[in-house]
Amino acid sequence: MRRPVPLLPSPSKPAESQTAAVVAQTEIVLRKRKRPVSSACEECRKRKSKCNVPWPCTPCLHRNTDCHFGPKADLEMHHRALQRKYSDVQAENTHFQAVYSLLREKPENIALAILRRIRTGADPDAILSLMENGDLLMQLHLAPSSQFRYAFPYRSALPSIPVGTKSAYMEALALEAPYPGQEPSEPCDYQPISDLEAPRYMPYHSAKLVEPMLDIATISAWTTVCTDESLLHSLMEAYILHIYSAFPFFHKDCFIRDLVSGSKRFCSSLLVNAVLAHACHATPKFAHRNEHWNPQNIGYLFLAEARRLLELETARSKITTVQAMLVMNIIMNDHGVDGASYQYLTKAVALAKRMGLFNSPSDDMEHDVDPSTKVVREVTAWALFAWQGWFSYVPPLDLKLRSKTESCPPCFMNRL
Repeated sequence: MRRPVPLLPSPSKPAESQTAAVVAQTEIVLRKRKRPVSSACEECRKRKSKCNVPWPCTPCLHRNTDCHFGPKADLEMHHRALQRKYSDVQAENTHFQAVYSLLREKPENIALAILRRIRTGADPDAILSLMENGDLLMQLHLAPSSQFRYAFPYRSALPSIPVGTKSAYMEALALEAPYPGQEPSEPCDYQPISDLEAPRYMPYHSAKLVEPMLDIATISAWTTVCTDESLLHSLMEAYILHIYSAFPFFHKDCFIRDLVSGSKRFCSSLLVNAVLAHACHATPKFAHRNEHWNPQNIGYLFLAEARRLLELETARSKITTVQAMLVMNIIMNDHGVDGASYQYLTKAVALAKRMGLFNSPSDDMEHDVDPSTKVVREVTAWALFAWQGWFSYVPPLDLKLRSKTESCPPCFMNRL
């Protein structure tokens, strides 16, 4: 019988390969086996699935199996799950009691209608919502709305005198309210509102100016009185919104364009300070804006700066100087200083005559001057002509614009 071949030891490896094997063996990190969570249910323990602890857990609900916790389970979590289940059952019981109360207290026809809905499988919440929102008797207990379409800034009620008058302003929807003795309004035909009728539906006191170019203007660069940009912007917006529509002494678009760009063709520090001084008189936030003699009033400071600049620019024939003197004339009229207002208007007329604003444009001017300059000159000429014409009714003032060549400024309606 042959003897088995003896097993020889393996040949020895080099030292480098042994160290590499040791390093490779040390780099391998074995993950430890996770210990089972003590709060998992018995079924999740058997299947080694993740249990979310609240009873019954989600895996057991998906598998449709009984969810049982062992003696080592977290009893506190089990108690919380029971509390949530109890709250749900209590809320459902409250709904059932409410439906039962409706069946007991409502008339027979309504109770039968509720019963038919229950037999058709309606949800108790849907039945309660229908009874609460669809009951006309319960709706009668609701108080009518007492909100106004528009709240007045100083008092909520209108005086009795204008309520009885018939005017387009009193028929605006903004003032619609059940006043005593008022006739019922005509039914609305829901037609689109045209641009001419839009002011009747908008309270002017709450109107806001939308002027994108004015938002990016640096007004503080034109005055040394104030550096608060928010205050200066609010004053300029108040002037354009409340004053400019009644006294358009300058071309608004050209003025704002140069106000932003820094050009001095149609905008100047004199005109900006005069406009800001007049805007202070129309801004309710200033308590003593009527005290034009008070040095603490910001309107006084703007007007004083405008007067200083006017003394420097009187000898210069600039269109902005004429416009600024017209604005300062209105300021003095508002404060009741008629003597100073007459002087500003007289100087404005004299400067306009020297500049030839009331003369018909020559052929050279038609070809050489740009359209913006023509429009600004003609707008200023018409504004000055109309304003001095109104002032000519005052006996002490005689502006003497009566010659045939100065009877009317050149027409610019076809160029606007």
